[in-house]
Amino acid sequence: MTTAPQRLPDVRTYTFTTLNAPDAAKLARDHVAWLLRHNACPVETDTARLLVSEVVTNAHQHTVTPVICLTTTIHPAGVRVAVYDTHPPASRRCP
Repeated sequence: MTTAPQRLPDVRTYTFTTLNAPDAAKLARDHVAWLLRHNACPVETDTARLLVSEVVTNAHQHTVTPVICLTTTIHPAGVRVAVYDTHPPASRRCP
């Protein structure tokens, strides 16, 4: 008995969590680059790596959250990467 190969969904979403540490940006950009290659996504990998690195570096430098999370959604024609932390936004008061 043989089974037909399963078709992968057109839209795939992945999550990644890392400690808020100096190597967080490298880990995040390597993760996203691997996903793009693995899914044969038509997005320029170097551009995606640069953008992910920038936002994760900002989260590392400007928050005190213990972890940084990514949600990567790969579509047939592109990718969306959301970067967020577990620290609530700071409340600011104007003088």
